[in-house]
Amino acid sequence: MPLTLDGTLKLSLANGFAPAFSDTFTILTSNANLAGAFDNIVSGARLTTADGLSNFVVTYSGQSVVLSAFLVPEPGAGVLLAIGACIHLCWRLVRAHGFAAQS
Repeated sequence: MPLTLDGTLKLSLANGFAPAFSDTFTILTSNANLAGAFDNIVSGARLTTADGLSNFVVTYSGQSVVLSAFLVPEPGAGVLLAIGACIHLCWRLVRAHGFAAQS
């Protein structure tokens, strides 16, 4: 008789622990084959940790659930997007109000 997965999988890292990309973690092992899936993640997809700061690939594999390929999104992309939005807003204000540099 298979073990049926259900519900929500929620991941948290304790005490500032940051695994390496190459680390793998078997979080569930059963003597029976697994059936179903957690409601919020399909096998092979990335699941974000509860704090929203990192994510893992979750894999359902026969009789186990494994986390792998830990990633922390690069903060530089968000910062560049914010800077670009500010520059664009300033440019639009200058165009709309006709501000010009005075000498």
